[in-house]
Amino acid sequence: METFTLNDAIQCYFECINQYKGSLTNAKKADKHMDGFAKLLINNIKGYKVKQKHQATFLGYLLNKRWDIMFQNEKETNLLELKSIVLSKVGKCLSNRIEEAIGVAFDAKRSAREVKTHYFLVIEKDEIKSRYIDKIFDFLYYINFETKLYDNAMCIMIDKNNKVDTIYNTFEQFVEYWK
Repeated sequence: METFTLNDAIQCYFECINQYKGSLTNAKKADKHMDGFAKLLINNIKGYKVKQKHQATFLGYLLNKRWDIMFQNEKETNLLELKSIVLSKVGKCLSNRIEEAIGVAFDAKRSAREVKTHYFLVIEKDEIKSRYIDKIFDFLYYINFETKLYDNAMCIMIDKNNKVDTIYNTFEQFVEYWK
């Protein structure tokens, strides 16, 4: 099996966005920009049957939600959500991310309390400073520790030079959870 690194996933992210004809919004709606991160995560999932995107549907209490990755074995079901936000758009997008994250996790856990949920957030750094970094950390801390809606969460900030800043948990801490 070839080695696929976090830098490879970042490179895939930017290649997808740069190659897409049309707006950045349309590139993200095409839902391929996070495929490198999905590959990296799946390479770190051992001992589970893995399903992606259209095959990763979990019947919650009210929602029939398609998660980005679902991995299961005879003991547990894990649901993983991958999201991204451009740093300069956090002010416009973060409220929607928060509402969705809380809603889908609550619905999944209402349906099956033993289900494990994981949240992976990538912030694309397109500006030097942002007043929202603390708010992003607070959001992840809230869903992971205060409410326990997510059993596991992480956030990294990336740029086109493959620079990675950890906002909440490292990649290694994130994947260590299910090993």
